[in-house]
Amino acid sequence: MKIQKAPFLIILLTATILGTACSGTMSGEIYVDRNHNNLRDAGESSAGRVPVTITRDGKLLISGYASSGKFSVATKGKGIYCANVQTVLLGQSQAPVSGTGTRSLSKTHEGDTSDGGAVEEVGDDEVAGESDEQGGGHSTGGSSSGGQSVGANCCELKWSGSCNIAIAIPQDYTADLDEIPAPPPIHLAAGEHHTLHIAYPCDCELKPLYLPQVLEAVNSGERFDPNLNRVEFVASRPVNARAVSVVGASDICSANVEVAARADIPREDFEYTICPKALCPDGAEQELACMEINVSGEVDLSVEQRPGSSPSAGDLLRVDVVVTNENKVAIDDCQLHVTFPENVEVQSTASSDCSIGSEAVDCECDFASGEEEKTFTIRYRLPDDDEITEQTIFIFNASVEAEDLSGGTAEDEYAFTLSPSS
Repeated sequence: MKIQKAPFLIILLTATILGTACSGTMSGEIYVDRNHNNLRDAGESSAGRVPVTITRDGKLLISGYASSGKFSVATKGKGIYCANVQTVLLGQSQAPVSGTGTRSLSKTHEGDTSDGGAVEEVGDDEVAGESDEQGGGHSTGGSSSGGQSVGANCCELKWSGSCNIAIAIPQDYTADLDEIPAPPPIHLAAGEHHTLHIAYPCDCELKPLYLPQVLEAVNSGERFDPNLNRVEFVASRPVNARAVSVVGASDICSANVEVAARADIPREDFEYTICPKALCPDGAEQELACMEINVSGEVDLSVEQRPGSSPSAGDLLRVDVVVTNENKVAIDDCQLHVTFPENVEVQSTASSDCSIGSEAVDCECDFASGEEEKTFTIRYRLPDDDEITEQTIFIFNASVEAEDLSGGTAEDEYAFTLSPSS
């Protein structure tokens, strides 16, 4: 089916209805209503280039764009004139839209020329300014002066005269926030830092953010109250993303808060969901994208033996025993126990925290908060070649114990085989 479009206005929306008598003007301005009170307040700007449809008695008169939010249409004869504003699906290209808030203009008829020109009939649904159910756009409110007011964005003219209306597009503080994905889960160990990125409408004010007690704000331009564990947002910040997809949508700003898991957190794991909030000029409190934060405080140790070279008979073998504190928590009861074969001799250890026995090396492996790794170097003297009369397996076992250690003990085995030279 071929669709005939009404003429489009590029700079100033105008229409002239042929005829000489009883003419008038319908004019208006579309503005962004920041506080949703349906009144044009100081500081509320025009909506910019917006698609508008003008109807007379429910029949399409003309459609196009209101330049800088303003339009003016020549009228003739009595009737109810309405301005219908499309406020969704307006991208950067600002291409004309079909239907402008009601059904698509699929039915076209030549109007009665005595009315002054061609008129497109919309069909069964009237295109009244107060109705926006079909197009999914914002409902727009407004006020009129001159003529007789018959509803939002409409006025009734009795043969002659003019009217002027102001059309409010409610500021949409959440339209672009819906396009921002939720941040991935955050995992922190004791002492670790992470920067929280909080996206919010630039016209709104971030409300104080209360952090769980295992976190604190550090190196932040915001104000942090350690007694209340509260962040107050005082720093100025630039626009992070422009709102281009929806007329009346708010630009998006981002606040950055660096947090750290406290060093003295209890020996357990914590899961939190933090949902920042913003207070907007319309008086509504908007909940922003929530953040899932996991803080690990459990004692989680691992041990690994790392030889410095390939073993050979008679060699002095160096082995680094590495104990890792996965969650960087404070541990004051860590014990490392390393056993070795009876035909191997311990020459030395590089740590004064270790003691050498006839069958094992024992070391204290305590960790300060935030400390992740300790290395204990042990040097073994392997049997000489003439002492190895058959294929022999050498096994070294390392184990770590600590109170509250998950699993009770962390273990590692290092083994190799030496054979007689002839």
